[in-house]
Amino acid sequence: MTAGSQAAVGVPYFILPPILLVMVFWNKKDKLKAAFQTNTEISNINNRSHEIQCTNCKTYNPTRAVYCRECGEKIELEYASLLYKSLAFIIDLVLLVVIFFITLVALIVFEVMVNGELVNESLLSAIWLILDLVIFFAYFILLEKNGQTIGKMIMGIKIVNESNQKQISYWQSITRNLLLIIDLIPYLVPGLVGLIFSFGSVKKQRIGDIIAKTLVIKKDI
Repeated sequence: MTAGSQAAVGVPYFILPPILLVMVFWNKKDKLKAAFQTNTEISNINNRSHEIQCTNCKTYNPTRAVYCRECGEKIELEYASLLYKSLAFIIDLVLLVVIFFITLVALIVFEVMVNGELVNESLLSAIWLILDLVIFFAYFILLEKNGQTIGKMIMGIKIVNESNQKQISYWQSITRNLLLIIDLIPYLVPGLVGLIFSFGSVKKQRIGDIIAKTLVIKKDI
């Protein structure tokens, strides 16, 4: 491959992330701005610097309040740290790698049983990669719909609806997980974009969480 062809391949790689980010945040400038504001800035905007709003009855309470003074709903939230979320994701990936390996062995055994030998390794590899993608997204979408993957269970964190801290919908789960495609950019340093947004967000939200309107919090709060 010549230097010119290498450059041609490299250009789309560096252009694609900004394009995807613009598409995601089109007409969502408020969300993008909020992701990089501090607690103080957001409090000043709401003019409620010493109060926190109950998601159940919308009553404002002192920032140190644990339960709402009006309805008794628990209002104190502890957002999951980047370390906890990263470790949970790594645990999930290790588990998935084991599943991927088992899937590959099963495909090889099936091929040998049917044909007596490996006839088409390229086709087998393609089928395996497609199955891996299906398993990957099905694992996260189905388990996170109920709040926790295996990794999140181990780390004691869960996913909830941003507006009421209840169980998320399938659409929210699908949205936040499909947006992993963006959050994991650049793939040479997986998750850098997601980490930047989580670090800059008051609620520790990556792009998938911001768009899907979900939160990752400590389970027992």
